[in-house]
Amino acid sequence: MKPDSVLVKEVRGQVIILSGRGCNTINLVGSSIPAMTGKRDRYGMTSVTFEIPSQTTKGVIAMVVVVGKSSKKTMDAQFLLRIEKVGDEYKVDMEKVFVPNQDRSGQMDSHLYHDHGARFSNGINVKIEGAIYTSLEEIPDTFYVPDPDLLCKFMVGDVDAEAVKKAAQECEAEATAREKLAAMDKKTAALAQRLEKSERLQDQVIETSQLLQRQTMEINRMTKEKNRNWRIGARLLREAVTGPWWTWLNKIKKRKIALAILSTAE
Repeated sequence: MKPDSVLVKEVRGQVIILSGRGCNTINLVGSSIPAMTGKRDRYGMTSVTFEIPSQTTKGVIAMVVVVGKSSKKTMDAQFLLRIEKVGDEYKVDMEKVFVPNQDRSGQMDSHLYHDHGARFSNGINVKIEGAIYTSLEEIPDTFYVPDPDLLCKFMVGDVDAEAVKKAAQECEAEATAREKLAAMDKKTAALAQRLEKSERLQDQVIETSQLLQRQTMEINRMTKEKNRNWRIGARLLREAVTGPWWTWLNKIKKRKIALAILSTAE
C-alpha cells in the first residue's frame, strides 16, 4: 500500500499538512521535524501539521493511518515518510516508504499490552551496535527511549548514537530512582505506622503510671489516717486503764471511744 492511497499531502513553503484521505484518520508516532501537536501514538486525528526549520534539508515522519471508518476499521497502515528539500522546495515522498542508511537502521513497531485491559501501542525501533533501542515500553532485550522523535532524528542523521544511548541511560536511571523512591515511601509509611503505635503505647503507659500514682497516694493517705487513729486509740486506752480510781466513769467512756477508734484503724 502506497502512502498516497490513504493520505493527502499539502506543502506550503516550510509547512507540511498531512491528512487522512476520505474517512481515514492519523496516529502520529514520531517525527524528526516539529509537529504542531504534542500528541504521540494517539488515534483519531484527521490531520497533522509540521513546520520545517530553515536549516533542515531532510526528515522522516512515522505514522499509522487507520483505513476505514472507526466503527468499521479495516486495517492500520504504518508509514515512514521521507521529507527532502529539492532546490527551494520541500517534498514528501508519497510513493515509497523511507529506508534509513544501514548504520542508522530503524523501523516502526507495535505491541499489544495487557495492563488495565488490552492496549495497542506503536513505536520506533533503531539498532545501534547490535542493540535495539525502542520507544515501546517493557519490551524484553531492548533499551527504552521514551522520545520517539529522537529515534526519528537518529534515522536521518540529526543526532548521533551517543544521544540515543544517553537518553536510554537517563530513562533507566530515572526508573531506578522511582523504584528506590517508591521503596523509601513504603519504608517511611511502615515507620510512621510503627511510630504511631509506639506513641499510642506511650500514652497508655503514661495513663497507667498516673493511675498507679493516684492509687499510691490514696493508699498512703489511708495508711496515715489509720496510723493516726491507732495513736489516738492507744492513748485513750492507756488513759482508760491508768489514773485515779475515782475517775472510773470517765475511764469507761474513754475505753469505749478508744475501742471504737481502734476498730476503724484495722
